[in-house]
Amino acid sequence: MTEKNLLVLGDREAGKSSLLGKVIGKDLSVPSGLGLEHVCIPVKDDEREDGTQVNAWILEEEEYAASLLPLVLNEKTFDKLAVWIVVSMSKPWSLIQSLEKWANLLADGIDKMRLDSASSKKYASKLEKLFREYVDPTLDSGAAGQASERELDLPLGENTLTANLGVPIIVVLSKADYMATLEKDLDYREEKFDFIQMRLRNWCLKYGAALVMTSAKEAKGGERISNTELLQRYTAHVLYGLKFHEEGFVLDRDGVFIPIGWDNEKKIGILLDSLGDIQPTRPFEQVVMAPPPISKQNAADMSVQAQDDQDFVKRIQDVLQQPVPSRLESPAGAPRAASNRPSPAQGSPKKTDGPRGSLGAGGASESALSSFFNTLLNKGNKPTTSPSSGGSGGSGGSGGGGSGSGGGGRTASPSSNVRVDAAAELERLSRPNSDDPLKTGEDVAPTPSEEDSSDTKQQQEQDL
Repeated sequence: MTEKNLLVLGDREAGKSSLLGKVIGKDLSVPSGLGLEHVCIPVKDDEREDGTQVNAWILEEEEYAASLLPLVLNEKTFDKLAVWIVVSMSKPWSLIQSLEKWANLLADGIDKMRLDSASSKKYASKLEKLFREYVDPTLDSGAAGQASERELDLPLGENTLTANLGVPIIVVLSKADYMATLEKDLDYREEKFDFIQMRLRNWCLKYGAALVMTSAKEAKGGERISNTELLQRYTAHVLYGLKFHEEGFVLDRDGVFIPIGWDNEKKIGILLDSLGDIQPTRPFEQVVMAPPPISKQNAADMSVQAQDDQDFVKRIQDVLQQPVPSRLESPAGAPRAASNRPSPAQGSPKKTDGPRGSLGAGGASESALSSFFNTLLNKGNKPTTSPSSGGSGGSGGSGGGGSGSGGGGRTASPSSNVRVDAAAELERLSRPNSDDPLKTGEDVAPTPSEEDSSDTKQQQEQDL
């Protein structure tokens, strides 16, 4: 068994290296070449107990084709060559476009070989024969031979092998298990998947190509072999003519396998009944449209920028270090509000304020009140003498305000009342919270003494 060649074409991130790595059982995430990567695929003939290898050449980028493709595609290697065109189901809207691009690149490379007409006709006839000689492996040898003879005499379909390049092509649809994601995220339905399969099969029929869908899904016990193993065996069958026992399979939407020569226009026509409202002749890009791109502005709006931990802590520290204003202090620069307290003739209204300290810290509010009342007490302790002289007070004992001893007489002043009321207020502030109904938020009707105290305090504040 002589060595043969496999040319692997496909867009970037289509899964070429990963696919070959899975076929040979090695990790090919790190490229072994630049532009044109080389991998050896082992091939074994179980009947002859013989083995060899296939030289797989991976063309990394389209721009490398002009200079590197002739190393693989030339007159010496053309009759020993098969081609993989790898496309990805992760971008189904670009499937046909990608296939056409790489097929045109392959056709340009073949034209640059400058084959004579006889050689071109020979290679085209060889591919047509491979297409016509396909036989269902489930048939016995006698029935298979008769079927093969009948197929050789039948004319090809109208759209079959109309672009015969003279080289066997295997279209590999990688990441086929991505269909579940498309169904969930982009609302793809069975009608659209059937349309995609129909167009892929029509394209393969035009070039006489095979179609193999691959994915990360492994074959389970009792099922068919894995799709990567199926691809490896079928490639060896195309290159070396080794026996191959797998038949075409189209029932599993992400596990389709169509060998060269199995498909025809009649089989593809079965999908027409399942397209629903989709017109089969519509352009592929109008049915399988790319999702709208996310603009950079929208992406920036969707992202959330986290604040630096140190900046966050510093901002909280600055807030905590700010002084807490009390209820008796006005904000800086704010005009002092005019007093709306009723006059003594109107009486004192009911107190409807909430719990003490609701406008600030409780301790700061009560401390300010205590300081205010202590000022009133200290001011009230100063002696206040009446304008009258002491001699007039001692002249008679009948006056209820005189002492009759000749000493300086004292009259009752408003300061004494303020001192008594301030002491009562301080005593009330020192009570437990449960004893003070103002701290529970209840409405309490003022007593007459409280009304007098309030009026006195108001007069004192006006004097201040």
